[in-house]
Amino acid sequence: MNTSLFNLEEYPQVIEEDVPSSVKRLRELTHRKCDGNIADDELLELSSLLESSAKLRTYYWEMIAIESQLQWDLGSCEGEIDSLKQTTLAGSESPTEQSQQRRLAWAIGVIAIAASLLMMFAMSFDLWTGGQPVANSNVTAHSLAEQPVVGRLTKLSSETTWALNRVSDQDSGALRRGDTIELRSGTAKLDLAGKASAILHSPAIVDVNSGDHLFLVVGEMQVENADGERGLSVDTREARITDDAKAYSVDARETTTDIVVFDGEVDVSFPNSEHAEEQPKYAKRVHAGQAVQVTNTGTVSRIVSVRNKRLHANTTAQAYHPIIAAVQDDIVRDDFYSFYEIVTGGMGEDVQAFVDRPHQWNGIRERMPSYLVGGDYVKTFNDDKIMDEVQVDLTIQRPCTLYILMDNRVQAPQWLRQSFEPMPEDIGVDEVAMQYETVDLTELGVGPGNSVDQSHSIWRRVVRKPGVVRLGTNGRLPHPNELGTDSPANMYGIVAVGLSPEI
Repeated sequence: MNTSLFNLEEYPQVIEEDVPSSVKRLRELTHRKCDGNIADDELLELSSLLESSAKLRTYYWEMIAIESQLQWDLGSCEGEIDSLKQTTLAGSESPTEQSQQRRLAWAIGVIAIAASLLMMFAMSFDLWTGGQPVANSNVTAHSLAEQPVVGRLTKLSSETTWALNRVSDQDSGALRRGDTIELRSGTAKLDLAGKASAILHSPAIVDVNSGDHLFLVVGEMQVENADGERGLSVDTREARITDDAKAYSVDARETTTDIVVFDGEVDVSFPNSEHAEEQPKYAKRVHAGQAVQVTNTGTVSRIVSVRNKRLHANTTAQAYHPIIAAVQDDIVRDDFYSFYEIVTGGMGEDVQAFVDRPHQWNGIRERMPSYLVGGDYVKTFNDDKIMDEVQVDLTIQRPCTLYILMDNRVQAPQWLRQSFEPMPEDIGVDEVAMQYETVDLTELGVGPGNSVDQSHSIWRRVVRKPGVVRLGTNGRLPHPNELGTDSPANMYGIVAVGLSPEI
């Protein structure tokens, strides 16, 4: 037995203590679900168990992850065997008999290993649970195919492939309560009955608990709610996310969960924290423009920069190589979680200017200068935009022209005057009045010259080699006491446009 996977010495309580009945019941319900036959009341019972304990959720996710990987491997091997059979029957351009035997032996060997792993996992879990029979074994089971449809999965790319934990409806895209999705390649859109939708990026494993509740075992998803009302709850090993947001993303890895809020706010609790039982139901509220990473011990840290994976309409269909790889700053403060969002190829009319404000970039009277359109741009944050000292480092991957968009209400700082040259054009900002918990987006105009409230000067610098470019503080206002969130000025913007080969 491979003790690196299941080393009983690491679990002395297996022998010394009685295993809780909840763990035994979790094992049976999980096996029923993975086998594709679980009753309605059992699904509700499973959901209640997972709601009740972070430890039970961890065991459950480990079982689901192993089961999903085994099904994945077994499915690949079965396809290999079918291919060999077809090749042999066709009798044309077939490999040699010896080659076929080697391939068949390899496929059968992998299946045997996978089956052994599954048996080993079951035996280890039996030892953990004391090998005791579980009650309620006479419950009448129903196929997962009989569960109500709570959502649909659609391909977003030609290479997208997925598998479900049941035989029927593999290709229909219909998702039922209790399904486990294995997104193997590409991207897919998940539309849920609870009105929320999510973009899944492979590889990912997602457990569909209901139309408004998902378990993200591993992988990344971007969630959008059409009406912005409380819609989708997402659990991972490290965090529980309940949203009031219109747009946010969750990235679950082996020991961390990244949460990024683009629009609205989410409530996050940390079940693995040392003081998890003492925490209120919602331990932390994460707002638009903030991003946090939660570890498996419950610690929370700031994510400084985020890349928007969705290319803007201004980019061409050709493969685009990002110019700005990362943004870092030297802000160190407790409970500060603002991030910089890198939008690859996204600069254009009516694009959002800041991560924490719905303000938009626009041409002042006519279209914005054409040399900015289609460039990589950075959404900075507009809170704490006037600070005494801050350094912002851009990691540039290829030669470019770097532009800084500086609010004309502030004095150009020394670092800008020394390293950049002013351009003759300005660019406008269409602002939205920010009031407590209310934002009226109808104030925004559409297109250049409509509802433009402020102007920013444009400064240019040519960066001929990849490397780090350091920027400084925002400009100073005439009155030095006008600092912080309510300062009557905007943070500067950042745009990078690739250099032509001849430059």
